[in-house]
Amino acid sequence: MCIRLIVFGFLLISSFSVGAIEFSVGLSVWSGYPESVRGFKDGLTSEGLIEGEHVRYLQGEAGADKNLQLSVAERFKAEKVHLVYSLTTPGTTCRKVYFKTR
Repeated sequence: MCIRLIVFGFLLISSFSVGAIEFSVGLSVWSGYPESVRGFKDGLTSEGLIEGEHVRYLQGEAGADKNLQLSVAERFKAEKVHLVYSLTTPGTTCRKVYFKTR
């Protein structure tokens, strides 16, 4: 998982030399975690990924309901997000199963 994030970060940062490229990140929060989301966004910003210029965030609906989270995964897939930032094991499992089978 950590290796994937490092590789993704490298690809994002190295793409800036090509021009203004927008990446989309789905925020899968399951039941909140505003400080974690803020820290994630701040980390990308500190590396030069400015919201609205280089990266676009799609906020998933919060709620500890599997069906709700599967609909969030469906939305992220339809939006063709480049990365899903998931904060819980159940949420990550929903995303993994959904993206793998569809």
